[in-house]
Amino acid sequence: MVNMRILHIVKSKYDTLAFSMAKEQAIANDVSILLLHDAVLIDKGKLNGLKAFACKDDVLARGIETKCQQVDYLEIVNLIFSNEKVMSW
Repeated sequence: MVNMRILHIVKSKYDTLAFSMAKEQAIANDVSILLLHDAVLIDKGKLNGLKAFACKDDVLARGIETKCQQVDYLEIVNLIFSNEKVMSW
């Protein structure tokens, strides 16, 4: 299998298929997760060491703190274009 840079864009913290698919792909690929909307509410411990980014505006809108690296919209665009494959859930 070819090592690819893959970005999973997840909008719900309940999307277990998205998280399990990202973890499975991370075995042989460089996988990142971008958390949007209510997905920013997920416990980072459930991401099992995956590179995770959270939309700064969604974190602020929910009044929470996160251990994920927060990104603004320009950084989100850069994440999308710096990955070979993007999956939106």
